[in-house]
Amino acid sequence: MKDAAAEIKDVVKDTRQVIPGSERWSSSDWVERLINHPEYAESCPFETFDACNWGVLLRHRMEMAKFCKWETFTADMWMGFLIIQNKGGFEKHCDWSMFTGYSWVNLLVVRPEFGGYCDWNRLNGENWAYLLGIKPNFQDRCAWEKLTGRDWAYLLWRRPEFADKCDCWDKLSDEDATRLIRKHPELMSHFLWVEGACPQSERMKTL
Repeated sequence: MKDAAAEIKDVVKDTRQVIPGSERWSSSDWVERLINHPEYAESCPFETFDACNWGVLLRHRMEMAKFCKWETFTADMWMGFLIIQNKGGFEKHCDWSMFTGYSWVNLLVVRPEFGGYCDWNRLNGENWAYLLGIKPNFQDRCAWEKLTGRDWAYLLWRRPEFADKCDCWDKLSDEDATRLIRKHPELMSHFLWVEGACPQSERMKTL
């Protein structure tokens, strides 16, 4: 037996006016046609749309938002949608609590204007290293203590200007330290501490 949701879906499908040939249309085909023929909306299987489909459609036809079931969006769907469509105030429908550090970073590197909604505690050291490598203006929000030696190696390779924020030079691996100094020789001074006190003093002799 079909469950209630399946029966309702069948009823909705059965009451739609069928457009000749539409059974062969993909969701992207529907988007293209709805942009030019909004009157097709009553026949459209909107339940097959993903975030990309909605983003493209609403960029051209904001009035179609009434057909969108926002509550079905996952964090990844919202991330993809807001990257494509950042106008119209649709973020008011978003349940931001679903966002992980990964979700936030991937959204903010493209749409930094959504930083006001971010729960910065969700970001770990790896997230911060990636975000600041692309959007250094978020540095005032950063919990620097979350960054590991590996995170610092990643960040300093791209943004050596953050060297004064790092307090764990001794946590960088030999390989990471070597790569950093060859890329940014000015960082050498951060590794050459008081002789005998720096765990990296011997490897510096080989550079």
